[in-house]
Amino acid sequence: MAGKEPPHVETVWRDLLALFASQKLVPLVYDKVYDGLDSVADGLHDLETRKTWGKAVVRVRKDNGPSASGGAFSKDAIRPGPDAPLPAKL
Repeated sequence: MAGKEPPHVETVWRDLLALFASQKLVPLVYDKVYDGLDSVADGLHDLETRKTWGKAVVRVRKDNGPSASGGAFSKDAIRPGPDAPLPAKL
């Protein structure tokens, strides 16, 4: 759709982020976290058998230290506010 209606992309993203910020739209997050790379197969199996859908979280590190790239995740990176910048490319 974005390729067919480029003028609407910014409006759609801004409105979507505003819904998240106002908590009128809350993402569904499953409680199960797959610990370690050895659990990736279990996560994929659960996706295939529809025990979970969309995304499955595999925790590689147990500590809350910086990510492998050297940066740290912030709450704002996960839940952007209504004034958050839009992605550069969709």
